[in-house]
Amino acid sequence: MSEKNDLKSFGCVLLYVQILKSFKYDLERI
Repeated sequence: MSEKNDLKSFGCVLLYVQILKSFKYDLERI
């Protein structure tokens, strides 16, 4: 297992969380 791969999956998780946050924000705004 390479650290680069862990870093990549970590970045994907951060991106996923950010998308969920913005999605939740859009729902609350309606």
